[in-house]
Amino acid sequence: MTFSIENYDIFNYINNEHEDEINLGISYLKLEFDHSNTESLVHSNNALQKLINTLLFHGESFYSLKQYDKALLYYDKILEIDSFNFIASSFRGKVYYSLGQYYKAFLDLNKALDIDPLDIATLLYRGEAYFNHGHYDKAFSDLEKVLEQYDEDLYKLEMSLEIKSNYANALTIQAKICFNLEKYSDTIQFLNKALEIVPQNKIILTLRGEGNGVKKDVKKAFKYYKKSAEMGNVYGINYVGSCYKVGIGVEQDEKKSFEYFKKSAEMGDVCNKPTI
Repeated sequence: MTFSIENYDIFNYINNEHEDEINLGISYLKLEFDHSNTESLVHSNNALQKLINTLLFHGESFYSLKQYDKALLYYDKILEIDSFNFIASSFRGKVYYSLGQYYKAFLDLNKALDIDPLDIATLLYRGEAYFNHGHYDKAFSDLEKVLEQYDEDLYKLEMSLEIKSNYANALTIQAKICFNLEKYSDTIQFLNKALEIVPQNKIILTLRGEGNGVKKDVKKAFKYYKKSAEMGNVYGINYVGSCYKVGIGVEQDEKKSFEYFKKSAEMGDVCNKPTI
């Protein structure tokens, strides 16, 4: 559908807040410009970009609040104005995925990566989506592209927490793929690499314990569960309780088992513990 400013009731989408950027954008778009006049073109383009930026802000705000239907309205409007807007394509793909509309999600994620093939956040999101749908080869390919951008020297120079998290997540998903394919040694290797980047990550520590548990290295499994538990991870605490209860990797101790189970129960339901 072609974007038409005359039919664009923008104020209904922004809770009737007449914002300066949107007013300015619409005002310029409704004017007849002399396209031979450079100054007119500059004003027009600046106004349009301000309009897009404002729509992006609202879309991302609703996305972060998990109000996906509202976020979708904004991204649809942006892509009517600029069909090759990378941010809108990427986020609309994530919105569709969150709404369970997977076919549309992959179309938008693919389009975003056609525009910027090396965007880490979009590659990571699509890789995890492929993993969730059992497309392990495609998932691994996306995750490898994320990890190819990992700069160890930059990491040593205080890499941001967000970037560290992206790399660690890519390694963790690769570990899960290997686990599902029963490649347990590779599973542990990927989790070890992830822990080099984020050594205090409670979930990865717990998954690392599970990897050792499957390989029957119960002492190492208990070591990682215990470390996770000491950091306050409820799943690690529950696992430690289980180990003490039956003597896995540690001497059996009913009293300690009860203490850990009690603590985990006080912290919340652990029935849905994380698994590889």
